[in-house]
Amino acid sequence: MNVVCKTGKFIISGLGTALLLSLVFMNFVNRAYMPLNSKEHMEYNHVSIPFILFFLVLLILFIVSLRKKFLQYISPQVVASISALFYLWTGLVLIYRVDPAIRADAKFCFEAAVGFLNNDYSSLERGGYLFENAHQIGFVLYEMLLAHISQDIRFVYFINLVLTLVNNLLIIRLTSIMTGENEEAIKLASLLSLLFLPQLYFILFGYNQTISITLMLLSSVMLGRFLRQHGIPSMLFMIITAYLAACVRGNASIFIIAECIIILLHYLRRKAAAERELQKRYEDPDHRYSDEPVPAPRRNRLCLMAVILLLTAMVLSGPTMRLAGERVTGQEMPQQLPKHMWIAMGMQGGDLAPGWYNGYIYRTYRNNDYNMALTSEMAKQEISDRIQVFAGNPGLMLFFYSQKIISTWCEPTFESVWSGPLEDMNQHIDGKLLHALYTGDKPYSVYCNYCALIDLPLYIGAAIGAFALLTGLIRPRTKNRNKKDRRSKVLSPACLDMLLFPALFLIGGFLFHILWETKSQYAMVYIYMLIPLTSFGYAMICPDSFSL
Repeated sequence: MNVVCKTGKFIISGLGTALLLSLVFMNFVNRAYMPLNSKEHMEYNHVSIPFILFFLVLLILFIVSLRKKFLQYISPQVVASISALFYLWTGLVLIYRVDPAIRADAKFCFEAAVGFLNNDYSSLERGGYLFENAHQIGFVLYEMLLAHISQDIRFVYFINLVLTLVNNLLIIRLTSIMTGENEEAIKLASLLSLLFLPQLYFILFGYNQTISITLMLLSSVMLGRFLRQHGIPSMLFMIITAYLAACVRGNASIFIIAECIIILLHYLRRKAAAERELQKRYEDPDHRYSDEPVPAPRRNRLCLMAVILLLTAMVLSGPTMRLAGERVTGQEMPQQLPKHMWIAMGMQGGDLAPGWYNGYIYRTYRNNDYNMALTSEMAKQEISDRIQVFAGNPGLMLFFYSQKIISTWCEPTFESVWSGPLEDMNQHIDGKLLHALYTGDKPYSVYCNYCALIDLPLYIGAAIGAFALLTGLIRPRTKNRNKKDRRSKVLSPACLDMLLFPALFLIGGFLFHILWETKSQYAMVYIYMLIPLTSFGYAMICPDSFSL
Protein backbone atom coordinates (compact mmCIF):
# COMPACT_ATOMS: atom_id res chain seq x y z
CA MET A 1 0.00 0.00 0.00
CA ASN A 2 2.86 2.35 0.78
CA VAL A 3 4.27 1.78 -2.71
CA VAL A 4 0.89 2.55 -4.31
CA CYS A 5 0.53 5.71 -2.20
CA LYS A 6 4.02 6.97 -2.99
CA THR A 7 3.60 6.15 -6.69
CA GLY A 8 0.29 8.02 -6.80
CA LYS A 9 1.78 11.08 -5.13
CA PHE A 10 4.81 10.95 -7.42
CA ILE A 11 2.59 10.82 -10.52
CA ILE A 12 0.37 13.71 -9.36
CA SER A 13 3.24 15.97 -8.31
CA GLY A 14 5.26 15.02 -11.40
CA LEU A 15 2.43 15.63 -13.85
CA GLY A 16 1.46 18.79 -11.96
CA THR A 17 5.02 20.14 -12.18
CA ALA A 18 5.27 19.30 -15.90
CA LEU A 19 1.87 20.81 -16.69
CA LEU A 20 2.53 24.00 -14.73
CA LEU A 21 5.94 24.48 -16.34
CA SER A 22 4.28 23.95 -19.73
CA LEU A 23 1.71 26.62 -18.90
CA VAL A 24 4.52 28.97 -17.87
CA PHE A 25 6.30 28.38 -21.18
CA MET A 26 3.11 28.75 -23.24
CA ASN A 27 2.19 32.01 -21.52
CA PHE A 28 5.71 33.35 -22.07
CA VAL A 29 5.40 32.68 -25.81
CA ASN A 30 1.71 32.95 -26.73
CA ARG A 31 -1.09 35.32 -25.84
CA ALA A 32 -4.72 34.73 -26.77
CA TYR A 33 -6.79 37.90 -27.02
CA MET A 34 -10.57 38.15 -26.75
CA PRO A 35 -12.00 41.22 -28.58
CA LEU A 36 -14.95 42.81 -26.83
CA ASN A 37 -17.68 42.13 -29.34
CA SER A 38 -20.47 39.61 -29.73
CA LYS A 39 -18.52 37.47 -32.21
CA GLU A 40 -16.32 35.94 -29.42
CA HIS A 41 -13.66 35.20 -32.03
CA MET A 42 -10.31 34.50 -30.39
CA GLU A 43 -7.16 36.16 -31.73
CA TYR A 44 -3.60 34.88 -31.26
CA ASN A 45 -0.45 36.92 -30.67
CA HIS A 46 3.13 36.39 -29.53
CA VAL A 47 4.18 37.87 -26.20
CA SER A 48 6.39 40.92 -26.71
CA ILE A 49 10.01 40.98 -25.54
CA PRO A 50 9.50 44.18 -23.44
CA PHE A 51 6.67 42.48 -21.56
CA ILE A 52 8.84 39.42 -20.81
CA LEU A 53 11.72 41.59 -19.58
CA PHE A 54 9.40 43.70 -17.44
CA PHE A 55 7.85 40.58 -15.92
CA LEU A 56 11.26 39.03 -15.17
CA VAL A 57 12.37 42.21 -13.38
CA LEU A 58 9.21 42.16 -11.24
CA LEU A 59 9.63 38.45 -10.52
CA ILE A 60 13.24 38.91 -9.40
CA LEU A 61 12.25 41.82 -7.16
CA PHE A 62 9.45 39.72 -5.69
CA ILE A 63 11.74 36.76 -4.94
CA VAL A 64 14.36 39.05 -3.40
CA SER A 65 11.67 40.59 -1.19
CA LEU A 66 10.69 37.09 -0.03
CA ARG A 67 14.30 36.28 0.81
CA LYS A 68 14.64 39.59 2.68
CA LYS A 69 11.55 38.72 4.77
CA PHE A 70 9.46 41.56 3.35
CA LEU A 71 6.31 39.62 4.30
CA GLN A 72 6.92 40.30 7.98
CA TYR A 73 5.61 43.83 7.37
CA ILE A 74 2.32 42.58 5.95
CA SER A 75 -0.73 41.73 8.05
CA PRO A 76 -3.14 39.26 6.43
CA GLN A 77 -6.01 40.83 8.39
CA VAL A 78 -5.20 44.26 6.93
CA VAL A 79 -4.87 42.85 3.41
CA ALA A 80 -8.16 40.95 3.78
CA SER A 81 -9.88 44.14 4.98
CA ILE A 82 -8.47 46.18 2.09
CA SER A 83 -9.50 43.42 -0.31
CA ALA A 84 -13.06 43.33 1.05
CA LEU A 85 -13.46 47.12 0.87
CA PHE A 86 -11.95 47.35 -2.63
CA TYR A 87 -14.05 44.49 -3.99
CA LEU A 88 -17.22 45.76 -2.34
CA TRP A 89 -16.79 49.32 -3.63
CA THR A 90 -15.71 48.31 -7.14
CA GLY A 91 -18.36 45.60 -7.33
CA LEU A 92 -21.16 48.00 -6.40
CA VAL A 93 -19.89 50.48 -8.99
CA LEU A 94 -19.94 47.75 -11.64
CA ILE A 95 -23.42 46.61 -10.65
CA TYR A 96 -25.02 50.05 -10.74
CA ARG A 97 -23.08 51.68 -13.58
CA VAL A 98 -23.65 49.08 -16.31
CA ASP A 99 -26.68 47.88 -18.19
CA PRO A 100 -28.30 45.05 -16.17
CA ALA A 101 -29.26 43.18 -19.34
CA ILE A 102 -27.80 39.66 -19.65
CA ARG A 103 -27.38 37.36 -22.62
CA ALA A 104 -26.88 33.75 -23.78
CA ASP A 105 -27.13 30.92 -21.22
CA ALA A 106 -27.21 33.27 -18.23
CA LYS A 107 -30.22 35.05 -19.71
CA PHE A 108 -32.13 31.88 -20.59
CA CYS A 109 -31.53 30.31 -17.16
CA PHE A 110 -32.71 33.45 -15.35
CA GLU A 111 -35.78 33.77 -17.56
CA ALA A 112 -36.62 30.09 -16.94
CA ALA A 113 -36.30 30.61 -13.16
CA VAL A 114 -38.57 33.68 -13.21
CA GLY A 115 -40.96 31.81 -15.49
CA PHE A 116 -41.24 28.92 -13.03
CA LEU A 117 -42.22 31.38 -10.29
CA ASN A 118 -44.94 32.77 -12.57
CA ASN A 119 -46.17 29.31 -13.63
CA ASP A 120 -44.64 29.76 -17.07
CA TYR A 121 -43.07 26.46 -18.14
CA SER A 122 -42.48 27.27 -21.81
CA SER A 123 -38.76 26.63 -21.37
CA LEU A 124 -39.61 22.95 -20.78
CA GLU A 125 -41.66 22.66 -23.95
CA ARG A 126 -40.31 21.15 -27.15
CA GLY A 127 -37.70 23.54 -28.52
CA GLY A 128 -37.49 25.48 -25.23
CA TYR A 129 -34.17 26.25 -23.54
CA LEU A 130 -34.44 23.66 -20.75
CA PHE A 131 -35.83 21.09 -23.17
CA GLU A 132 -32.48 21.31 -24.98
CA ASN A 133 -30.38 22.05 -21.87
CA ALA A 134 -31.79 19.80 -19.17
CA HIS A 135 -28.41 19.78 -17.41
CA GLN A 136 -29.11 23.39 -16.33
CA ILE A 137 -32.09 22.50 -14.12
CA GLY A 138 -30.02 22.56 -10.92
CA PHE A 139 -28.78 26.08 -11.59
CA VAL A 140 -32.27 27.25 -12.57
CA LEU A 141 -33.62 25.98 -9.24
CA TYR A 142 -30.86 27.95 -7.45
CA GLU A 143 -31.87 31.09 -9.36
CA MET A 144 -35.49 30.43 -8.40
CA LEU A 145 -34.44 30.82 -4.76
CA LEU A 146 -32.88 34.19 -5.60
CA ALA A 147 -35.85 35.25 -7.70
CA HIS A 148 -38.12 34.63 -4.70
CA ILE A 149 -36.36 37.58 -3.08
CA SER A 150 -35.93 39.80 -6.14
CA GLN A 151 -36.44 39.37 -9.87
CA ASP A 152 -34.02 42.18 -10.65
CA ILE A 153 -30.88 40.72 -12.25
CA ARG A 154 -28.83 43.20 -10.23
CA PHE A 155 -29.71 41.13 -7.16
CA VAL A 156 -28.01 38.12 -8.77
CA TYR A 157 -24.96 40.30 -9.42
CA PHE A 158 -24.99 41.45 -5.79
CA ILE A 159 -25.12 37.84 -4.56
CA ASN A 160 -22.20 37.08 -6.86
CA LEU A 161 -20.30 39.96 -5.24
CA VAL A 162 -21.01 38.64 -1.73
CA LEU A 163 -19.96 35.14 -2.80
CA THR A 164 -16.72 36.54 -4.27
CA LEU A 165 -15.91 38.17 -0.93
CA VAL A 166 -16.61 34.84 0.77
CA ASN A 167 -14.43 33.03 -1.78
CA ASN A 168 -11.44 35.22 -0.93
CA LEU A 169 -11.84 34.38 2.77
CA LEU A 170 -12.26 30.68 1.98
CA ILE A 171 -9.15 30.52 -0.23
CA ILE A 172 -7.13 32.06 2.62
CA ARG A 173 -8.60 29.54 5.06
CA LEU A 174 -7.86 26.70 2.64
CA THR A 175 -4.26 27.89 2.34
CA SER A 176 -4.00 27.92 6.13
CA ILE A 177 -5.22 24.32 6.31
CA MET A 178 -2.97 23.11 3.49
CA THR A 179 0.18 24.75 4.85
CA GLY A 180 -0.29 24.03 8.55
CA GLU A 181 -1.18 27.69 9.28
CA ASN A 182 2.11 28.91 7.86
CA GLU A 183 2.17 32.71 8.26
CA GLU A 184 4.07 33.46 5.03
CA ALA A 185 1.72 31.32 2.95
CA ILE A 186 -1.38 32.92 4.50
CA LYS A 187 -0.05 36.41 3.76
CA LEU A 188 0.74 35.43 0.18
CA ALA A 189 -2.74 33.93 -0.29
CA SER A 190 -4.37 37.11 1.00
CA LEU A 191 -2.33 39.17 -1.51
CA LEU A 192 -2.97 36.84 -4.44
CA SER A 193 -6.71 36.67 -3.80
CA LEU A 194 -6.81 40.48 -3.76
CA LEU A 195 -4.83 40.79 -7.00
CA PHE A 196 -6.77 38.12 -8.93
CA LEU A 197 -9.24 40.55 -10.50
CA PRO A 198 -10.99 38.30 -13.07
CA GLN A 199 -13.20 36.96 -10.27
CA LEU A 200 -14.35 40.52 -9.56
CA TYR A 201 -15.48 41.17 -13.13
CA PHE A 202 -17.24 37.82 -13.22
CA ILE A 203 -19.88 39.15 -10.81
CA LEU A 204 -21.62 40.58 -13.92
CA PHE A 205 -21.73 37.07 -15.37
CA GLY A 206 -25.08 35.89 -14.02
CA TYR A 207 -24.20 32.24 -14.48
CA ASN A 208 -23.06 29.29 -12.35
CA GLN A 209 -19.35 30.16 -12.16
CA THR A 210 -19.24 32.02 -8.84
CA ILE A 211 -21.66 29.88 -6.82
CA SER A 212 -19.91 26.66 -7.92
CA ILE A 213 -16.51 28.06 -6.81
CA THR A 214 -17.97 28.93 -3.40
CA LEU A 215 -19.38 25.42 -2.94
CA MET A 216 -16.14 23.78 -4.08
CA LEU A 217 -14.08 25.94 -1.72
CA LEU A 218 -16.38 25.04 1.18
CA SER A 219 -16.00 21.37 0.30
CA SER A 220 -12.20 21.75 0.03
CA VAL A 221 -11.99 23.36 3.47
CA MET A 222 -14.04 20.52 4.92
CA LEU A 223 -11.83 18.01 3.09
CA GLY A 224 -8.79 19.52 4.81
CA ARG A 225 -10.49 19.31 8.20
CA PHE A 226 -11.57 15.74 7.52
CA LEU A 227 -8.05 14.61 6.63
CA ARG A 228 -6.74 16.11 9.88
CA GLN A 229 -9.53 15.14 12.30
CA HIS A 230 -11.56 12.44 10.50
CA GLY A 231 -14.75 13.85 11.98
CA ILE A 232 -18.16 12.79 10.70
CA PRO A 233 -19.59 16.37 10.61
CA SER A 234 -16.74 17.62 8.39
CA MET A 235 -17.13 14.55 6.16
CA LEU A 236 -20.86 15.14 5.73
CA PHE A 237 -20.47 18.87 5.08
CA MET A 238 -17.75 18.11 2.52
CA ILE A 239 -20.05 15.68 0.69
CA ILE A 240 -23.11 17.95 0.79
CA THR A 241 -21.28 20.99 -0.60
CA ALA A 242 -19.57 18.88 -3.30
CA TYR A 243 -22.98 17.46 -4.24
CA LEU A 244 -24.51 20.96 -4.47
CA ALA A 245 -21.57 22.10 -6.63
CA ALA A 246 -22.26 19.22 -9.03
CA CYS A 247 -25.97 20.15 -9.05
CA VAL A 248 -25.36 23.72 -10.22
CA ARG A 249 -22.38 22.96 -12.47
CA GLY A 250 -21.76 19.59 -14.10
CA ASN A 251 -18.00 20.15 -14.45
CA ALA A 252 -17.75 19.93 -10.65
CA SER A 253 -17.52 16.17 -11.22
CA ILE A 254 -13.80 16.77 -11.90
CA PHE A 255 -13.54 18.34 -8.46
CA ILE A 256 -15.31 15.41 -6.77
CA ILE A 257 -13.11 12.83 -8.49
CA ALA A 258 -10.02 14.78 -7.37
CA GLU A 259 -11.31 14.78 -3.79
CA CYS A 260 -11.85 11.01 -3.95
CA ILE A 261 -8.30 10.41 -5.19
CA ILE A 262 -6.81 12.55 -2.40
CA ILE A 263 -8.86 10.71 0.24
CA LEU A 264 -7.79 7.34 -1.19
CA LEU A 265 -4.11 8.35 -1.10
CA HIS A 266 -4.60 9.54 2.48
CA TYR A 267 -6.22 6.21 3.35
CA LEU A 268 -3.39 4.21 1.78
CA ARG A 269 -0.78 6.26 3.64
CA ARG A 270 -2.51 5.73 6.99
CA LYS A 271 -3.05 2.05 6.27
CA ALA A 272 0.63 1.57 5.42
CA ALA A 273 1.68 3.49 8.55
CA ALA A 274 -0.54 1.27 10.72
CA GLU A 275 0.89 -1.89 9.16
CA ARG A 276 4.46 -0.68 9.70
CA GLU A 277 3.80 0.17 13.34
CA LEU A 278 2.12 -3.16 14.05
CA GLN A 279 4.91 -5.05 12.29
CA LYS A 280 7.52 -3.15 14.32
CA ARG A 281 5.74 -4.03 17.58
CA TYR A 282 5.48 -7.66 16.54
CA GLU A 283 9.15 -7.98 15.62
CA ASP A 284 10.68 -5.83 18.36
CA PRO A 285 9.66 -6.69 21.95
CA ASP A 286 11.17 -3.41 23.20
CA HIS A 287 8.84 -1.51 20.89
CA ARG A 288 5.75 -3.50 21.87
CA TYR A 289 4.56 -0.96 24.43
CA SER A 290 5.57 2.12 22.44
CA ASP A 291 3.60 5.33 22.81
CA GLU A 292 3.63 5.78 19.02
CA PRO A 293 -0.07 5.84 17.98
CA VAL A 294 -1.46 3.35 15.49
CA PRO A 295 -3.91 4.88 12.97
CA ALA A 296 -7.38 3.84 14.10
CA PRO A 297 -9.24 1.38 11.81
CA ARG A 298 -12.46 3.37 12.33
CA ARG A 299 -10.88 6.47 10.80
CA ASN A 300 -9.64 4.46 7.86
CA ARG A 301 -13.14 3.11 7.29
CA LEU A 302 -14.46 6.68 7.35
CA CYS A 303 -12.10 7.50 4.47
CA LEU A 304 -13.54 4.69 2.35
CA MET A 305 -17.07 5.70 3.31
CA ALA A 306 -16.34 9.30 2.27
CA VAL A 307 -15.14 8.15 -1.17
CA ILE A 308 -18.23 5.99 -1.70
CA LEU A 309 -20.60 8.77 -0.62
CA LEU A 310 -18.83 11.37 -2.78
CA LEU A 311 -19.08 9.20 -5.87
CA THR A 312 -22.72 8.44 -5.06
CA ALA A 313 -23.45 12.16 -4.68
CA MET A 314 -21.79 12.86 -8.03
CA VAL A 315 -23.84 10.20 -9.82
CA LEU A 316 -27.11 11.23 -8.16
CA SER A 317 -26.71 14.99 -8.67
CA GLY A 318 -28.36 14.90 -12.12
CA PRO A 319 -31.29 12.55 -11.30
CA THR A 320 -32.07 14.29 -8.01
CA MET A 321 -32.17 17.70 -9.70
CA ARG A 322 -34.53 16.23 -12.26
CA LEU A 323 -36.80 14.96 -9.46
CA ALA A 324 -36.55 18.29 -7.63
CA GLY A 325 -37.51 20.13 -10.81
CA GLU A 326 -40.56 17.93 -11.26
CA ARG A 327 -41.55 18.41 -7.62
CA VAL A 328 -41.22 22.21 -7.80
CA THR A 329 -42.91 22.72 -11.16
CA GLY A 330 -45.28 19.77 -11.34
CA GLN A 331 -44.00 19.27 -14.90
CA GLU A 332 -42.07 16.38 -16.38
CA MET A 333 -38.41 17.27 -16.81
CA PRO A 334 -36.74 16.57 -20.18
CA GLN A 335 -33.93 14.06 -20.54
CA GLN A 336 -30.33 15.27 -20.62
CA LEU A 337 -28.40 15.01 -23.86
CA PRO A 338 -25.63 12.37 -23.95
CA LYS A 339 -22.30 13.62 -22.62
CA HIS A 340 -20.38 12.53 -25.71
CA MET A 341 -22.21 15.25 -27.66
CA TRP A 342 -19.85 17.78 -26.04
CA ILE A 343 -16.84 15.61 -26.86
CA ALA A 344 -17.89 15.58 -30.51
CA MET A 345 -18.19 19.37 -30.50
CA GLY A 346 -14.84 19.66 -28.71
CA MET A 347 -13.17 17.91 -31.65
CA GLN A 348 -14.58 20.33 -34.25
CA GLY A 349 -13.50 23.71 -35.51
CA GLY A 350 -15.72 26.76 -35.52
CA ASP A 351 -15.95 30.52 -35.85
CA LEU A 352 -14.76 31.16 -32.28
CA ALA A 353 -11.73 28.88 -31.77
CA PRO A 354 -10.92 25.17 -32.22
CA GLY A 355 -12.97 23.04 -29.82
CA TRP A 356 -15.16 25.96 -28.69
CA TYR A 357 -18.95 26.16 -28.90
CA ASN A 358 -20.16 26.04 -32.50
CA GLY A 359 -23.84 25.13 -32.16
CA TYR A 360 -23.27 21.53 -33.29
CA ILE A 361 -25.16 19.91 -30.40
CA TYR A 362 -28.42 21.81 -30.70
CA ARG A 363 -28.28 22.04 -34.48
CA THR A 364 -27.97 18.25 -34.71
CA TYR A 365 -30.68 17.67 -32.11
CA ARG A 366 -33.13 19.95 -33.91
CA ASN A 367 -32.32 18.57 -37.36
CA ASN A 368 -33.10 15.09 -36.02
CA ASP A 369 -36.49 16.32 -34.79
CA TYR A 370 -35.30 15.90 -31.18
CA ASN A 371 -34.68 12.19 -31.62
CA MET A 372 -32.27 11.48 -28.75
CA ALA A 373 -31.12 8.05 -29.96
CA LEU A 374 -30.40 9.22 -33.52
CA THR A 375 -28.61 12.34 -32.25
CA SER A 376 -26.46 10.21 -29.95
CA GLU A 377 -25.47 7.87 -32.78
CA MET A 378 -24.58 10.78 -35.03
CA ALA A 379 -22.34 12.22 -32.31
CA LYS A 380 -20.56 8.87 -31.91
CA GLN A 381 -20.03 8.74 -35.66
CA GLU A 382 -18.72 12.31 -35.64
CA ILE A 383 -16.18 11.37 -32.96
CA SER A 384 -15.09 8.36 -35.01
CA ASP A 385 -14.77 10.49 -38.15
CA ARG A 386 -12.71 13.15 -36.36
CA ILE A 387 -10.38 10.51 -34.93
CA GLN A 388 -9.80 9.16 -38.44
CA VAL A 389 -9.13 12.67 -39.76
CA PHE A 390 -6.60 13.37 -36.99
CA ALA A 391 -4.98 9.94 -37.38
CA GLY A 392 -4.51 10.56 -41.10
CA ASN A 393 -3.15 14.07 -40.60
CA PRO A 394 -1.03 14.39 -37.42
CA GLY A 395 -0.02 17.94 -38.38
CA LEU A 396 -3.66 19.02 -38.41
CA MET A 397 -4.23 17.34 -35.03
CA LEU A 398 -1.21 19.10 -33.53
CA PHE A 399 -2.32 22.48 -34.87
CA PHE A 400 -5.94 21.94 -33.75
CA TYR A 401 -5.14 20.98 -30.17
CA SER A 402 -2.34 23.50 -29.76
CA GLN A 403 -4.78 26.27 -30.74
CA LYS A 404 -7.42 24.80 -28.47
CA ILE A 405 -5.03 24.72 -25.51
CA ILE A 406 -3.69 28.23 -26.15
CA SER A 407 -7.18 29.70 -26.50
CA THR A 408 -8.19 28.10 -23.18
CA TRP A 409 -5.11 28.60 -21.01
CA CYS A 410 -3.28 31.60 -22.52
CA GLU A 411 -6.11 34.14 -22.47
CA PRO A 412 -5.19 35.96 -19.25
CA THR A 413 -8.57 37.60 -18.52
CA PHE A 414 -10.56 34.33 -18.80
CA GLU A 415 -13.19 36.37 -20.70
CA SER A 416 -14.04 38.12 -17.42
CA VAL A 417 -14.67 41.48 -19.10
CA TRP A 418 -16.16 39.95 -22.24
CA SER A 419 -18.73 38.16 -20.05
CA GLY A 420 -20.07 41.54 -18.94
CA PRO A 421 -21.96 44.11 -21.05
CA LEU A 422 -21.10 44.46 -24.74
CA GLU A 423 -21.94 47.65 -26.61
CA ASP A 424 -22.59 45.92 -29.95
CA MET A 425 -25.36 43.96 -28.18
CA ASN A 426 -27.04 47.22 -27.13
CA GLN A 427 -25.85 46.99 -23.53
CA HIS A 428 -25.18 50.42 -22.09
CA ILE A 429 -22.15 51.29 -19.91
CA ASP A 430 -22.06 54.50 -17.81
CA GLY A 431 -18.84 56.29 -16.94
CA LYS A 432 -15.92 57.19 -19.17
CA LEU A 433 -13.45 54.68 -17.69
CA LEU A 434 -15.91 51.77 -17.58
CA HIS A 435 -17.06 52.54 -21.12
CA ALA A 436 -13.46 52.53 -22.35
CA LEU A 437 -12.81 49.23 -20.54
CA TYR A 438 -15.89 47.43 -21.86
CA THR A 439 -15.46 48.69 -25.44
CA GLY A 440 -11.88 47.42 -25.75
CA ASP A 441 -10.01 50.72 -25.57
CA LYS A 442 -6.68 51.27 -23.79
CA PRO A 443 -7.97 50.32 -20.28
CA TYR A 444 -8.82 46.86 -21.62
CA SER A 445 -5.28 46.44 -23.01
CA VAL A 446 -3.89 47.50 -19.63
CA TYR A 447 -6.21 45.00 -17.92
CA CYS A 448 -5.08 42.18 -20.25
CA ASN A 449 -1.42 42.88 -19.46
CA TYR A 450 -2.18 43.16 -15.75
CA CYS A 451 -3.91 39.75 -15.76
CA ALA A 452 -0.94 38.23 -17.59
CA LEU A 453 1.37 39.67 -14.90
CA ILE A 454 -0.78 37.97 -12.23
CA ASP A 455 -1.39 34.64 -13.98
CA LEU A 456 2.28 33.92 -14.71
CA PRO A 457 3.40 34.19 -11.05
CA LEU A 458 0.49 31.93 -10.11
CA TYR A 459 1.75 29.24 -12.49
CA ILE A 460 5.38 29.70 -11.42
CA GLY A 461 4.65 29.57 -7.68
CA ALA A 462 2.44 26.51 -8.12
CA ALA A 463 5.20 24.85 -10.17
CA ILE A 464 7.67 25.51 -7.34
CA GLY A 465 5.22 24.01 -4.85
CA ALA A 466 4.55 20.93 -6.99
CA PHE A 467 8.30 20.47 -7.55
CA ALA A 468 8.91 20.65 -3.78
CA LEU A 469 6.35 17.88 -3.27
CA LEU A 470 7.87 15.84 -6.11
CA THR A 471 11.47 16.01 -4.93
CA GLY A 472 10.88 15.80 -1.19
CA LEU A 473 12.19 19.29 -0.47
CA ILE A 474 9.60 19.33 2.30
CA ARG A 475 9.41 16.32 4.62
CA PRO A 476 6.49 14.87 6.57
CA ARG A 477 6.76 15.92 10.21
CA THR A 478 7.33 13.02 12.61
CA LYS A 479 6.29 12.82 16.25
CA ASN A 480 9.89 12.48 17.42
CA ARG A 481 11.75 15.48 15.98
CA ASN A 482 15.10 14.18 14.81
CA LYS A 483 18.13 15.91 13.32
CA LYS A 484 16.78 15.48 9.78
CA ASP A 485 13.59 17.31 10.74
CA ARG A 486 15.57 20.18 12.28
CA ARG A 487 17.63 20.57 9.12
CA SER A 488 14.66 20.26 6.72
CA LYS A 489 11.44 22.01 5.93
CA VAL A 490 8.64 19.91 7.39
CA LEU A 491 4.85 19.75 7.27
CA SER A 492 2.27 17.33 8.65
CA PRO A 493 1.42 14.32 6.42
CA ALA A 494 -2.23 15.44 6.16
CA CYS A 495 -1.10 18.85 4.85
CA LEU A 496 1.16 17.20 2.29
CA ASP A 497 -1.80 15.10 1.15
CA MET A 498 -3.95 18.22 0.75
CA LEU A 499 -1.27 20.16 -1.15
CA LEU A 500 -1.59 17.64 -3.97
CA PHE A 501 -5.22 18.65 -4.47
CA PRO A 502 -4.79 21.91 -6.49
CA ALA A 503 -2.33 20.21 -8.86
CA LEU A 504 -4.63 17.19 -9.27
CA PHE A 505 -7.65 19.42 -9.90
CA LEU A 506 -5.69 21.33 -12.56
CA ILE A 507 -4.57 18.09 -14.24
CA GLY A 508 -8.17 16.88 -14.33
CA GLY A 509 -9.45 20.16 -15.76
CA PHE A 510 -6.69 20.31 -18.38
CA LEU A 511 -7.35 16.77 -19.62
CA PHE A 512 -11.12 17.27 -19.48
CA HIS A 513 -11.08 20.37 -21.67
CA ILE A 514 -8.77 18.77 -24.21
CA LEU A 515 -11.60 16.29 -24.81
CA TRP A 516 -14.63 18.49 -24.03
CA GLU A 517 -15.96 21.70 -25.52
CA THR A 518 -13.87 24.49 -24.06
CA LYS A 519 -13.66 28.23 -23.34
CA SER A 520 -11.14 30.35 -21.52
CA GLN A 521 -13.96 31.13 -19.05
CA TYR A 522 -13.81 27.52 -17.89
CA ALA A 523 -10.10 27.72 -16.95
CA MET A 524 -10.58 30.41 -14.30
CA VAL A 525 -11.71 28.07 -11.52
CA TYR A 526 -8.63 25.84 -11.88
CA ILE A 527 -6.26 28.81 -11.75
CA TYR A 528 -8.01 30.38 -8.76
CA MET A 529 -7.79 27.08 -6.88
CA LEU A 530 -4.01 27.12 -7.42
CA ILE A 531 -3.58 29.98 -4.94
CA PRO A 532 -2.88 27.70 -1.91
CA LEU A 533 -0.24 25.72 -3.84
CA THR A 534 1.26 28.93 -5.23
CA SER A 535 1.41 30.46 -1.76
CA PHE A 536 3.10 27.31 -0.48
CA GLY A 537 5.62 27.42 -3.33
CA TYR A 538 6.66 31.01 -2.68
CA ALA A 539 6.64 30.48 1.10
CA MET A 540 9.23 27.75 0.54
CA ILE A 541 11.59 30.51 -0.66
CA CYS A 542 11.23 32.45 2.60
CA PRO A 543 14.01 31.81 5.12
CA ASP A 544 13.03 29.55 8.05
CA SER A 545 9.55 28.94 6.61
CA PHE A 546 8.17 25.44 7.44
CA SER A 547 11.19 24.82 9.71
CA LEU A 548 10.89 23.37 13.20
